[in-house]
Amino acid sequence: MKLSNIEIVIANSTHCHFAETISRQIEESAKQRKTGIAKRSVNYLQDKLRTQHAVIAIDQLLNTVAGFCYIESWQDKRYVSNSGLFVFPPYRNLGLSKVIKKQGIRTCENLLPRG
Repeated sequence: MKLSNIEIVIANSTHCHFAETISRQIEESAKQRKTGIAKRSVNYLQDKLRTQHAVIAIDQLLNTVAGFCYIESWQDKRYVSNSGLFVFPPYRNLGLSKVIKKQGIRTCENLLPRG
C-alpha cells in the first residue's frame, strides 16, 4: 500500500455508504485490542459523515476506506475533540494516522472556531 494512493478529505453525504464498514471495523478493533472503544452505530456515523464532522481516508485505487476519525463537540461547541481515529489494518505503518489527525484538527478549527 502507498500513502500516495490515499485521499484524505472532510467527509460528506457521498461517503455514507462506508458507514457500515467503519462501524464494523471500530467494533473489531476494540475486540482485538481488548479496549473500551465504544461501538458506533451506522446511523451515528452517517450523521457525522453527512454533517461533515468526520475525516475519511479513501484508497483511490480500490475505492475502500483506509482510515477515519470524527469530531465531537459539547457544551454548545465550546469544546471539540477528534474521536474514533483508526486506520484499517492493511494501511497501518504508513503514517496515515498522523495525516488524518492533522486534517481532523484543521476540520475542528474550521467547523467549530473558537469564540
